[in-house]
Amino acid sequence: MRGNCCRPRRTTTDGFDEALLDVLKSWDRVAHKPSILQAMLSILPHTDVQEAISAVRSSGKRCYIASNQQALRARFMSTELGYASMFDGELYSCALGAAKPSMLHFERALKAVGADASTTLFIDDRLENVEGARRAGLHAFLYDGRSGAAVLKSHLRKFGVLAPQ
Repeated sequence: MRGNCCRPRRTTTDGFDEALLDVLKSWDRVAHKPSILQAMLSILPHTDVQEAISAVRSSGKRCYIASNQQALRARFMSTELGYASMFDGELYSCALGAAKPSMLHFERALKAVGADASTTLFIDDRLENVEGARRAGLHAFLYDGRSGAAVLKSHLRKFGVLAPQ
């Protein structure tokens, strides 16, 4: 299955813009809105990890992003960062209606991509999400993108996702 599975499709900010403005008004900080939005969309992808993702997909295995995101940021990741083409699909919590580490998130994500938990590997940088995935029956490991692609590839080889060197 290829495509954008659960990528937010609407072009509005889904009420976020208005809610942010309301909060900033209540704090008398409306002037901070542009810098808050800029910070919210400041994501620095790890290019070496992106290359590892490409290697996984080139080997014929499907690769998805599962991320707890608000719709505005999810759209930014999808379009501006190119995640729509980098992954086989995008599983954002705002579109699934459930966030990691809940069982409901993993059930909906697996259903969206047509995968079985017992044959799915989940990678995350938060221990509670890895533990949630394991409770849902997925194979999972903790990985921080800052540790580099070599560490990631080593883990992927252990799970048989990438061929041994």
